[in-house]
Parts: sequence; structure tokens; C-alpha cells
Amino acid sequence: MTSSGHNVTVLDLGASGINPKQVLEVSHLSDYFSPLMEFMASLPADKKVVLVGHSFGGLAISKAMETFPEKISVAVFLSALMPGPSINVTTVYTMASSAVITQFDNRVTYDNGPENPPTTLILGPKFLATNFYQMSPIQNDHMLETIQTNVNMPQVSLHRMHVKHVNI
Repeated sequence: MTSSGHNVTVLDLGASGINPKQVLEVSHLSDYFSPLMEFMASLPADKKVVLVGHSFGGLAISKAMETFPEKISVAVFLSALMPGPSINVTTVYTMASSAVITQFDNRVTYDNGPENPPTTLILGPKFLATNFYQMSPIQNDHMLETIQTNVNMPQVSLHRMHVKHVNI
């Protein structure tokens, strides 16, 4: 996009990439979405952007589309979760999380006690090797055995999002 003359801004959502929030500081989806929502709010009223979301970033750009429709030219869901008129964000999030939790060596923690929903999903090395690094050279297998990725599981039931169907 930059070679075509567009400005590109890459944002890491809450507790992701280089975002300084710690995983346990992201207790609701709004905490996860906040870098994108703050960026969108800072744009001048006459600016339009192209949003690209990957994986759980699809939920973030869906919320931005709902909140700032006048500032979005196009949204691209790149292998991303995408709620719609007949499937809400809670259902999408719950189904995606449930499918990942049970795979390979993944596990969850219950930082708020076992009677509450899980707070952190820990992606194990076998899951990462099979689903994220499957194209990596075999020499990296030993390194992959040491990798563990913690993903916060924000609570969606307290944060409602409605997606409107718009004909373009």
C-alpha cells in the first residue's frame, strides 16, 4: 500500500505485539480494542481509512465499523473472525475460543477462580507448530518446543456489539 502512495499505520491491539498492556490488563474486549478505537477517534472527520483485521482483529474492525462508519472506506477480514447480522460477537468469540482450547497442548488458567470463566489461554508448542509455524524449516522444531504463547480471554458478555447490515 505504501508503494501506491498510501499511509500505513500498523496497530497492535491490547496486550498483543508491542502493545505495552499486560495480558491480565485486558479483561474486556473494549480493552483489547482500545488502540484501534483511540486511533479511529483521533482521525479528522474528513479522513477515511481502509481497515485490515486478522484473526481476532476481525472483531476489532467490526467494532470500529459500527462505531465509526463515516471514517471507513473499506474493511478487509484476512483470515479473521467476523460477526454479522445473524451471528453476534459473543457467539463468534465463544465458538472460536472453544475450538482452540481443546486442541493439542493448549490450556487455560482461571485467575479469578474456577467458578468464573477462564482468563488466559496458553497456546502450547504443538498447537503453535501445527497451526502457526507449519511452514517453518524442520530445524526450528527444537526452538518451537520452547515457545508458549499466552492469550488473554476477555469477557464478551459484558461488552455488547451489534453489527448492522449495510448494502453497498
